Amino acid sequence: MCMYPCFGLLGTTPLSVRPRVTAPDFPAGRLRGSSTRVCPRWHDMSTAVPPGVHSIWVINKSGGLVYQKSYADVPAIDTNETLRLASIWHSLHAISAQLSPVEGCLGIELLETQNFDLRCVQTVTGTKFFVTASPKTPGLANLLHAVYDLYCDYVMKNPFYELEMPIRCELFEQNVQYAVRATNNAFGY
Repeated sequence: MCMYPCFGLLGTTPLSVRPRVTAPDFPAGRLRGSSTRVCPRWHDMSTAVPPGVHSIWVINKSGGLVYQKSYADVPAIDTNETLRLASIWHSLHAISAQLSPVEGCLGIELLETQNFDLRCVQTVTGTKFFVTASPKTPGLANLLHAVYDLYCDYVMKNPFYELEMPIRCELFEQNVQYAVRATNNAFGY
């Protein structure tokens, strides 16, 4: 059972027996509300999704992005868009916690789409760690807990790090990269 008592809208059920909640799939390349407009960036990406972990993100308790690193050959996202996506995820996470019919839930834990999975862990202090990966990638929760441990060891114990500021710690980045590589290798990616 997960060491964090409640994630998502599904209560305190252990991760292994939780039903999977899936995001609605829109027709490939079509934007919601449009009739013929095709978005070239997302058009038929299901064939081009690289296996394994794509990226790791860390969001502070106020919704600011403090760390983001890509580990796969996926389309690049510019800086403004990464900041906007982090803020949107923080807001969705908070709204889902408020709308949850289950008392004491903290927000979304897993978001599954046709092209990727997004798994999130929120710490007691409100810092969120999330990972994007190819669909059905195993071991993401364990990876996030390992990244959280690395964050505690290399970032929070760093006397030069200021809270809520972007993470610029070489040892943290090296060890996160090693953890991602180990996760990908363990599952043959």
